[in-house]
Amino acid sequence: MTDQELLRALAAAFDRRDPVPSAVRRDAERAGGLVARGWTELALVAGDHVRGAGDLVGFADRRCRVDVQLEVDADSVRLTGLASGGAVAVRWPDGERLVDVDDVGRFAVAGLPRGPLCVVVRRPGEPDAVGPWFVG
Repeated sequence: MTDQELLRALAAAFDRRDPVPSAVRRDAERAGGLVARGWTELALVAGDHVRGAGDLVGFADRRCRVDVQLEVDADSVRLTGLASGGAVAVRWPDGERLVDVDDVGRFAVAGLPRGPLCVVVRRPGEPDAVGPWFVG
């Protein structure tokens, strides 16, 4: 079983055992209508291009990929990663930070708030590619 197959099986198990309540799903879909259209979704994939001791997570679509290592301390989160296909931003419920990405695609950003985070790849002339929320 590959890492992606394992992640899909785990997500399906969560959906079966602890599904999102219908009222929460309905409200989320309604709130999605408030978000500007013109973005694409990055799929969760196994993070495998970043080395280190933190948790690894990856996001990808046909044109871009972001692998991220999460390091969480008592007050904040640091992300170190490798991106291809565009500039990177990190979002949280109350804000967003554009991340400096070098010529090879490496980036590091510290001082992010603990809690829900989302990685966005900004591609010139194309819609943003937005990853699913994860907890840092």
